[in-house]
Amino acid sequence: MRIALWSTGYYRGFGGTEQMVNALLRRFPPEGLDTILIANGDPGGRVHNPYFASLPGEVDVYVDTFPNPLLCNRRPTAFVTSLSQYARAALKLKNFLQRRTPDIVHLHFVSLDVFLLVLYKYLFKYRLVITFRGGDLGVAQQSRLARLKVRFGLLCADAVTSVSQQIATRLRDQFGIRKVVYIPNGVDHAELRRVVQSVKPVIPPDHFVYGGRLHPDKRVTLLVEIFKECIDAGCDRNLYIIGDGEERQAVAQRISRHRLEERIIMLGAMSHRPVLSALAPARCLLLNSSDEGCPNIVLEAMALGIPVIAASVGGVPELVLHGETGYLFPPDDPRLAKEYILRVTNDRPHARAMGQRGAEVALHRFDLTTAVGKYLELYRFLLGNTQRAKAAKQGQVCTGISSL
Repeated sequence: MRIALWSTGYYRGFGGTEQMVNALLRRFPPEGLDTILIANGDPGGRVHNPYFASLPGEVDVYVDTFPNPLLCNRRPTAFVTSLSQYARAALKLKNFLQRRTPDIVHLHFVSLDVFLLVLYKYLFKYRLVITFRGGDLGVAQQSRLARLKVRFGLLCADAVTSVSQQIATRLRDQFGIRKVVYIPNGVDHAELRRVVQSVKPVIPPDHFVYGGRLHPDKRVTLLVEIFKECIDAGCDRNLYIIGDGEERQAVAQRISRHRLEERIIMLGAMSHRPVLSALAPARCLLLNSSDEGCPNIVLEAMALGIPVIAASVGGVPELVLHGETGYLFPPDDPRLAKEYILRVTNDRPHARAMGQRGAEVALHRFDLTTAVGKYLELYRFLLGNTQRAKAAKQGQVCTGISSL
C-alpha cells in the first residue's frame, strides 16, 4: 500500500497539523506502508522540519513550490507569474505521480491544492482522504472561495475524517456531510516519557505555560490581560508563552505596557522536545482560543500530568473534563478564567490531582497507536472497496458492504 500525505505547510509550520503529519510519517513505514510526503517549499531546500523529529529514510519526500495565484489577484503581473509557477509545479508533480502513483492521497488542511488533487485523482485513480483539523472550517467562513474549496473537496473525497466530534457536527450542519470518520489526535506516551527524562527543563518548575501560534484566534493578548489581573490579585506564579506568529509584536507590546516582562515571559517558537520539557514541570497549561480542533498541546499536557485551563470552544470540551482534569470557561468570560487560574495557584494538591486524572484520560482515550490504527483501517477499507468494485464489474463478486 502506497500512501501520500499532502501537507502544504509542513516545512513552514510548527502546529498540531504538522505535528500529526510528522507522527504519521514516522509510524507508517514500520507498518509496511510505502510512504510519501508532498509539501510546499523550496525544491532545493531542507527536507526536515526543525520543530519535529527527523523523518525515516524510507519516506519519499517530494517538495516543490505551489504558490497561491489568488493571493496576487489584484496585481496582474504577479498573478500571471504565480499562475505560471503553479502550472510548472503541477506538471512536475504529474511526472512524479506517473512514476510513484499512490493508492491513497491523504490531504491535511484544504487549500487551493484540493482542485489539483481531485484532477489527478481521476487521472491516476487513487483514493482521496481529507482530514479536517479545525482551521479549514475557520477559513471557510471568511470567503466564498474558501467555502468553495471545502465544498469541492467534500464532494470529491472518498473519505472524510475529523479530529473532533464538534468538527464532524459542523461538517454536517454547514455542508450536509453526514459520513465523517472521527479520529482524534493521539500521544505517544512512551516517547513522551523518554523525551522529558532526557531533556533539561527550559523554565523553572510550577509556573503557567501557554504553547501555540501567536494568532488572533488564540487570543493571547487577552490571556495577558487575564494573567495581569491574576498577578494583581496575588498570583505568585509566572506565565511563559511559547510560540510565534502574526501577533508576536502585539503580545510583546501588551506585556511591556503593563511592565510585566519579568512575570510574563515570551520564549518564542521552540522545537517539540523543549516544548515538552517546559510543559513537564508546569503548574498548569493555559489556552484562550476562540476556536480549536483537537489541540495536541492539551493532549500532551494531560499525558504529562498537567491540568489545563482553557476556553470551552471547538473540540476542547471533548478533551478536558471540567473540574476533573482542569477547568473550562466560556470564551467571553475572562472573569471566570481568572477565578480558575487563582484556584490552581492557591491549591497545588488539587492541581496535581487534576493532572493525575488527566494523565489517565490521555492514556486510555488519546493514544497515538490507536489513531494510526484507525487511519490504517480506513485505508484498507477504501482499497478493499476498490478491489471489490473492480471484481463486481468483472462479474466475480457482489457485496453488500456499506460505503463510508
